[in-house]
Amino acid sequence: MAILLEVVGLGPVSRMPSITLDHGLLTALAERWHNKSQCFRFPTGEMTVTLEDVWWILRVPIIGTLIEYNSDAGLIRAACSDLFDVDDIPHDGMTIALHECISDPTLHRGPLYIMSLISGFLLTDKTGTLFPRGLLPLVHGIFSGERYCWGQCILAHLYWDLHLITYHGQKT
Repeated sequence: MAILLEVVGLGPVSRMPSITLDHGLLTALAERWHNKSQCFRFPTGEMTVTLEDVWWILRVPIIGTLIEYNSDAGLIRAACSDLFDVDDIPHDGMTIALHECISDPTLHRGPLYIMSLISGFLLTDKTGTLFPRGLLPLVHGIFSGERYCWGQCILAHLYWDLHLITYHGQKT
């Protein structure tokens, strides 16, 4: 598994220590985010997060195949069949609850580890345990040795989450 993670560019992320979140700091940063200019406003000036920042912090690839959400049911079923030897895995429509999958002894652990790395660290939500079902073909691509542009996807996900928090008033 470690060799595969290195080949697809996720080795540095898999070796990162666990992170303790400072919710006060995150809330303060979210309050300083401005959607129109897409930057943080501080008394000393404006600051934004760039692709280079993502690369320096996470060391993920910024060159490769673009990551896209694929809702094609046929591709999702094919990915499930290849990764887990089943037609489908438990889901609630759009997301897969990883805690339910991990307790299933019939499912392969390798793909579940990649899914938990993506949903719990790279493209996380409030729970960190829900994996977007449309990204199953992406996991299949990882096991085929496909190199993806993780940096762009992570940066877009960050900007989208900041937009949701500030514009729609969602809780952090």
